[in-house]
Amino acid sequence: MKRIVEEINKIREELNLPKVNIDIVKIEEKDNKLVIYTRTRTDKSAIIGPGGWVVGKLRERLGYELIKVEDYSDYLLFLERVKEIKEKCNDEIILKLCSHFLENKSYDNLVYTTIVCQYDLYIAETLNKVFRVKALLLNPPILPEKKRNRAIEFLEERKISYEEIYLKPNFKESCGFLPKYLNLEGYIFTTCLKESYLKRGSSIYINFLKLFPLKFNKTYYLEFCPLCIQNLKNIYREVIKDIVNSVYLGIREPTDAAEEIVKIYKRMRK
Repeated sequence: MKRIVEEINKIREELNLPKVNIDIVKIEEKDNKLVIYTRTRTDKSAIIGPGGWVVGKLRERLGYELIKVEDYSDYLLFLERVKEIKEKCNDEIILKLCSHFLENKSYDNLVYTTIVCQYDLYIAETLNKVFRVKALLLNPPILPEKKRNRAIEFLEERKISYEEIYLKPNFKESCGFLPKYLNLEGYIFTTCLKESYLKRGSSIYINFLKLFPLKFNKTYYLEFCPLCIQNLKNIYREVIKDIVNSVYLGIREPTDAAEEIVKIYKRMRK
């Protein structure tokens, strides 16, 4: 940890930023990825730096594929939420997810996860550490060709199996419509769900981020949901409200949320 702090201050000096006393509580290394837990959010901001320049250069110098910086208090709050869910829930798959977060366990259950935006890729990668995962690529009109190719590359690099689902309904909503059109049995994880948990026939739909509000590096995944972009003129107030709520849930950083809202505003003016 001492070496990491020294390297951070070297980078900050090169970027004409002041030297800081950073308190790192612990680090986790796995699969060429590093997670740094800091004592305070101020420490976290110092490691990330303006525009992510400090942590970006740190990743290059230390040779990691990804460096994630977390406030340790947020991490402890997340674990408390997981424990609370485990005590109150009786769903097999959700209980196994809780056991993964608390005890790092994995299982052989098959689950599905839809792929539309950056959050879905993050969820697919997380679920792949716990279960056997099949990703569902929702093709036009939902997923543009460029994003589809990026998603396939991402999934293949991580050896996550996938299937392309062709849907041609006239969508009037930006969220919550998929259970009407997907004809699957089993567990389907999706961010396109207004509820956190929905049982429909022999299918169970779970909005992963509503149950487990994990933060992630947005530049590492796909961009903002293309379906929401197409429908912003009708539902932009609802989308902005969801973005604000995600900040309070801890899914988004305030700065990232502000950037996303500005993008929405610019699209609205076109």
